[in-house]
Amino acid sequence: MVLGGGAAIDLALGAAGPDLEVYALAKKPGAPFADMITVGRTANNDVVLNDVTISRFHAYFKSVDGEWRVCDAGSKNGTTLLGNALEARKEESIKSGQAVAFGDVETTFYTAAELFNVLSSIR
Repeated sequence: MVLGGGAAIDLALGAAGPDLEVYALAKKPGAPFADMITVGRTANNDVVLNDVTISRFHAYFKSVDGEWRVCDAGSKNGTTLLGNALEARKEESIKSGQAVAFGDVETTFYTAAELFNVLSSIR
């Protein structure tokens, strides 16, 4: 797992198990929107999810006063947090271990410490 730029948060796709994929939430050098970590289908996003239900710029994460927030960027297929649809362009607080889905891609948001605990428990 790579945590670039001092990022302390990770996005883990799927359930903990052999098919687990981990995406570090970190800024790509030269990527737009310096204050947010973008999620989308195109290569200019910080986290790229190659799925037809993902918009080119689907959503973003940002840290505000030590709290992480997630926001749908007006995507076609929406973003959900704990199964509840997010209102487009309205940031919502997100905590480690909470389920967030982008279109049909289901994920779980983890801090680095919590992700380490999850991965350590896999045998």
